[in-house]
Amino acid sequence: MGEKIVLVVVMAIIIVAHVRLYHWVKFKMDEGVVVNALKELFEAGEYDFLSIDAIASSADMALDRVCLVCTKSKKIQGHTSEDYLWRLG
Repeated sequence: MGEKIVLVVVMAIIIVAHVRLYHWVKFKMDEGVVVNALKELFEAGEYDFLSIDAIASSADMALDRVCLVCTKSKKIQGHTSEDYLWRLG
């Protein structure tokens, strides 16, 4: 009986680690797409900050995902007084 409990605990830890790793890798891939889109948009024009709509359109990603990536990323900086305006940090 004790071996089954240990096995269940180990399997639960493995599943949780796998899910966390999957979400981290997915975030890093999306972050790379958004950062590249920001670089391209800044090189094309003279903007200090870009809107979520412009970034999402350039990155071809959903608005909510771009917002999440911009909010969580350490590479992307938000505007201090206006929400949903971002630039590379």
